[in-house]
Amino acid sequence: MKKLRDSIAAKHWPVHEKKRALEIVSNASQKKTKALRLLDEFVYFFMLFTGVIGNFFISVVLVPLMLILTGPYLYATLFLIGLAFGALINQILIEIKQIDEKKHFIPGLLIAAIALINIYIMTQLANVLETKLGLLTPTHNPWLVSTVYVAAFLIPHIYTEYKKRF
Repeated sequence: MKKLRDSIAAKHWPVHEKKRALEIVSNASQKKTKALRLLDEFVYFFMLFTGVIGNFFISVVLVPLMLILTGPYLYATLFLIGLAFGALINQILIEIKQIDEKKHFIPGLLIAAIALINIYIMTQLANVLETKLGLLTPTHNPWLVSTVYVAAFLIPHIYTEYKKRF
């Protein structure tokens, strides 16, 4: 809303037209029909659900990578995948904020927490599979693997919040 106010303020319109435009925009959310508000909520929860499911699929896909990769190669791959998925989820949260101006910081943290748990569990699974299959790949530290992924996952959100403030 602040961007919109700044954009309208920068226009070379008469003052009364600027006030009228701001009034229309501020009243728009109150004039939404119940069905439209319900649809907004559905989209919000659907995107949140999609983020959780996406995190689960990514953690499952990472198991074979953890069986093959070690050291810096594994962490670089985890970092890039976490950064890419974090950017996607961040963009979804930005779009949701445009639909509904409430703060949506908690869903981002929820998805990050679920990602941490998923990656931790999948790292443990990869370690068990490495042992059972007799692979020479050393076991991975689940906390380090999870931390690298989640840190990269949170970078786009942190960057967006930083950019918004400055």
